[in-house]
Parts: sequence; structure tokens; C-alpha cells
Amino acid sequence: MTDVLRLTDALPAVVDTSPALEAALRDLAAGEGPLGVDAERAGSYRYSQRAYLVQVYRRRAPVLLLDPVEIDDFSDVLTLVHPDVAQRNVQLTTQVEVESAMRVPSAVLRQVMLNMLLNGVSAAGEPGTVHAELRADADRLWFSVAHAGKAMTQDAMEAKLVAEGGDDPRGFGLWVCREIATQYGGGFDVDSHHGQGTRLVFWMPNREAHEELAAD
Repeated sequence: MTDVLRLTDALPAVVDTSPALEAALRDLAAGEGPLGVDAERAGSYRYSQRAYLVQVYRRRAPVLLLDPVEIDDFSDVLTLVHPDVAQRNVQLTTQVEVESAMRVPSAVLRQVMLNMLLNGVSAAGEPGTVHAELRADADRLWFSVAHAGKAMTQDAMEAKLVAEGGDDPRGFGLWVCREIATQYGGGFDVDSHHGQGTRLVFWMPNREAHEELAAD
């Protein structure tokens, strides 16, 4: 029987924010010798064929796991929802207003974006309209999806979230969005001031985990 391969060191955290990338580059600069680079791709429904994880090795420097996709827009997420948009004959528009560097985990935010967009496209009707917005300032990040389909109240969404918490598959992951918002000290609610249709708003502090601990 052959020995099972084991990690010689603990699995490093994924570098997915600008400050973490700056620290990682300093570690690489302090190393010596050539760089070893390996890119991983995942061709499932959740991901596209872009490189979503890059591993970098250099002697006398820690192994780095880099998320190379910046969160200054969500064009890659739109690529994933395009088949649903086309199938349901939905007109999807977007708006991006990023005033400050985003310091939130990119994989987490993309999961929220994907879940909310799929829900909006499903609820918009055929033909329908969906509008998505990504905004960020120095303190907060917001992502919202509005559709012109059936209006949803806050009470109705709470009931849907309870159903999804019981593994009801019909909600396209809104329960996950609420859980992520709670975990990161943010929020996920229905915009009660929106006009026709429904607008869901997700927000979270625009800071990294270690900054949140320091603030607390």
C-alpha cells in the first residue's frame, strides 16, 4: 500500500482582495528563484472557463492561492445567466457605480449575484425586464436586482426564506443570500419603496474579515 500524499503546510487562504494581493506580492518579492504557476478552471454551471484559482510557488515564500477575478463589475456572472435570459426572453440591464476599492471576498459576492440574478430572471415573466446594480463606497457594498414581475412583500420573502431553509429548491438561493449577509454583518431585504414589481437589495460592509474583528 502506498502512502497517501499529504500537505506539508496548512492550506493557505485564498487571496481575493486588493490589500491581500499587495501582501502576497510582498511575500513573492521576498522569495528567491523562479516562479511556479498553476491555473485551475471549473467548467460547471457555477463557473465559466476563465481561470478562477491560480497557485503560485516561489522558494522561501508561502504558497499563494490567488483569485484573479476582480469585483469591479459582474460581467462574468452575466455570462452565466445569459442562457436563462435568452430562454425566458428577458431584457437585462445593468449599472455599476464603484467609488472605492472593494475589499470583500469575490467568490462570496459572485455567489450572491448569481443567486439574485437567477431569481430575478425567473420571476420577471416572459417577456420581462430585469435591472441589476452594483454600488460601493468606502463603507458599504450594495447589489440589487429589480424585476417587473409579481410584487413581493417583505413578509412574503421571509416565508420564502423559511421554505428554502427547509431545502425547498424553488427560491434559487435567496436563503443563501440572507445567510451570507448575516455572516458578514450586512442585510438582504425587499425594497419597500420600489414601484412596480420587486427589488431585492443585498449589502455588506466594504471591509475584510480582519478589519471587522478589529472594529468589533
